[in-house]
Amino acid sequence: HVACALAAKLGGKRLIIRTISNNLGARPAWVRLLRQLLYRPLYMLANVLLYIGQDNRDYFRNFGVPDRKLVHAPHIVDNDFFVGEAARMAGRETELKAAFGIDPDRKIILYSAKFMPKKQPLMLVKAFAEAGLGDDWTLLMVGEGEQRAAAEALAGKHPDAQIVFAGWLDQSRIAEGYAVADMLVLPSAFQETWGLIINEAMNFGCPVIVSDRVSCGRDLVADKAGLIFPYDDRAALVAALRQLAGDEPLRARFRAGAKERISGWNVSGYMAGLRRALRLADQADSSR
Repeated sequence: HVACALAAKLGGKRLIIRTISNNLGARPAWVRLLRQLLYRPLYMLANVLLYIGQDNRDYFRNFGVPDRKLVHAPHIVDNDFFVGEAARMAGRETELKAAFGIDPDRKIILYSAKFMPKKQPLMLVKAFAEAGLGDDWTLLMVGEGEQRAAAEALAGKHPDAQIVFAGWLDQSRIAEGYAVADMLVLPSAFQETWGLIINEAMNFGCPVIVSDRVSCGRDLVADKAGLIFPYDDRAALVAALRQLAGDEPLRARFRAGAKERISGWNVSGYMAGLRRALRLADQADSSR
């Protein structure tokens, strides 16, 4: 990155930098100092920096980048594809639930991520069991990884909680999970630079629960599409599950809010940001 940036500046090029990093999570003081020494000069070389959301914007500000150099270019998925998938699967909920081995009258909480410590699948399994949502709800765990066996063993200790493990699903099938989900939970503990699965699920009008270490929370979720809980507080996750599961009007409000908010986080929105950045870079260069 440094070599590319220096080559651009030495060659008289205008430089736009995009990264999806954030400051969520604690770092030792010496690491913070080293990052300042390495990254501050790099970011100062840029004419414009693209930020994907509020946490990413704060990350750049932490390195001294002035607001006049910052342009929002939202982190996106192909909304048209997922909206099309939602339309294609509408009315097939009974069939899709049966494919997962779930009764048609059950509501579904979806987890779709790697089974690894930073995603905290074990916390979710335990929180779902503790929430005691009764026979109305099933936890559908989608994914593979090092902690799957531990998650299944933990689920086995709570036979009253219906927990289904579906394994890994490719993009053509993960949409089936979104189509039947009544909510999606991403309880990550660290290094969740955004959480694009939230973008995907919101195109299906799926309410979400995320930890405060999921970077998209401030931009996509807060007050509009779901609930946010402290990443290290299982009791707060239990409370969030109970609140959303027990309040259908709230879920309906979040379903509508999810569709509304994600509609602007699309390819057109990103292209608009990139065009603004190009114009700003030209202006910055011509003013010298």
